[in-house]
Amino acid sequence: MSRTTLRKKNVVQKAVAICSKYQIGPQLIEIEITESIGGLEKKLITRLMDDFHAAGFSIALDDFGSGFSNIAALAENDFDVVKFDKSLIDTIFENDKSRTVIQQAINLCNAVNKNIETVGEGVETEQQLQILKEYGCDIGQGYLFSRPIPEEKFLKDFLTGENGEKCD
Repeated sequence: MSRTTLRKKNVVQKAVAICSKYQIGPQLIEIEITESIGGLEKKLITRLMDDFHAAGFSIALDDFGSGFSNIAALAENDFDVVKFDKSLIDTIFENDKSRTVIQQAINLCNAVNKNIETVGEGVETEQQLQILKEYGCDIGQGYLFSRPIPEEKFLKDFLTGENGEKCD
C-alpha cells in the first residue's frame, strides 16, 4: 500500500470488508507498505499498523534499502516481514560492499525483531541465493524461481495435486 492508500479513510475496515466478501482470512494476507510511508506522520503509521495487526494482517516493509528512511521505519514499527530491494541483491555476488550491507541488514532485522521474516527480492542466480542463505535470509524471490506467469498456468502448476485434483 502506498502513502496515498494508507491515508484513505477507513482503509483497515475496507481491507477487512474485502476479506470478508471473498471469505479470506486476514491472517492469509500480507500488507506491503512501500518506502513512501516516510511522508506520513509517525502517529498515523503506528495507529494503522496496530489496526492492521489487530485485524489479523501481517505487515511487510517493501523495498528495504532503496532509500534513506527505511532504518528509521524499521526502528519505529513492528513489521512482520522485511523485503530487501532488488538493487541490494543485484551485485551481492560481485561486490564486497553489497554483501556487507545485506549481511548487516539481515542482522539488524533479526536484532530488532527475532520473529521477523526476511526476503531477498530479485534473486536471479544461484550465487545470490547461496549468499542470502549463508547470511540467514529466510526467503528468496525472483526469476531464479519463476518468471511472472499467467493465472491459468499458476493454478494448473501450483494449485493442483499429484493426481490433478484441485488443492484448497
